Amino acid sequence: MTFSRQTRVLLALGSGIALAVSFPDYNLPLLAWVSIGMLVLASIGATPREAPLYGFLHAFVFYPICLPWIATVMRQYGNVDPWLSAGILSLFGIAGGIIWSTFSTSVAFIARRKGKVPDYSRHCFQLCRGVLQFDKFAVFRPDLPQASEAEYQRLSRQISRIPPWSSGPKDKIVIPGYPNLESFSSAHALTLQKNLGLWWPSYFRIGNWRIVFPVPRSGQAHTADWLRNELDNGRIRAVYITRFMPINHCLVAYHYDRQPNGDLVFLVCDSNQAKKIVHLTYRRADRSFYYDRTWYYRGGLVSVLPLYVSPFF
Repeated sequence: MTFSRQTRVLLALGSGIALAVSFPDYNLPLLAWVSIGMLVLASIGATPREAPLYGFLHAFVFYPICLPWIATVMRQYGNVDPWLSAGILSLFGIAGGIIWSTFSTSVAFIARRKGKVPDYSRHCFQLCRGVLQFDKFAVFRPDLPQASEAEYQRLSRQISRIPPWSSGPKDKIVIPGYPNLESFSSAHALTLQKNLGLWWPSYFRIGNWRIVFPVPRSGQAHTADWLRNELDNGRIRAVYITRFMPINHCLVAYHYDRQPNGDLVFLVCDSNQAKKIVHLTYRRADRSFYYDRTWYYRGGLVSVLPLYVSPFF
């Protein structure tokens, strides 16, 4: 749906009012169905950043209209100040807004139109894993004729289902018609987005618990040596960089340069800056990693953890 933002806001507010008047004392139950339809219309076609707002607006209107007796009871029987009782009632709307925001966001994701490139934020784990899988388990053959879209979808799914830490199949999977992953992904971006996996399972990865623990400098030195040795042996590697709240992101290291003072400057592939050369620098003096300044991170110290080296990490 190509509604403007103002129209979506009005639909969300109207849906909250319609649902409220479907209950006593207004008793217009048919409007309950109209209400849900209005909220669905407000959510379909909305971006993932906007969709939660429409569910929140729906709830923030619905609860005060439907449950005004809560404020009345607190005021008459609890001797609560009218403004305070109104504020407590508003909290019900905020709490309900969290639930309805989940609904509107789910509608927005499910209703993305077929063939339209969807918003692909929060997929850094899927992209890094995909780079590892295509590098390790696939071989590109530009000398072969291009296959059908359905065949490329099948091949992408097949590759994405192989654990990146495993040895994989005996023979690499052939991707015909393209010289490398960059050209293939440019021509079939939507195919990869649909077949590399959903974003939300990465939030529940077993290895995510590591971010809450201190990272000793000896561990960072070991990670730098491990990463250097892997690249020396021709194996690109994924790493998880974190500062807990400021940044939780993952990268693929594909090259490094040793500095005269012993520092290691790793070149990394960043899904947020696909066309840019990005550096992850290990400083031997303080045995720490530093990341470039980007549009989403101010730059500086990060903790670096190996990623996709086992089912647990």
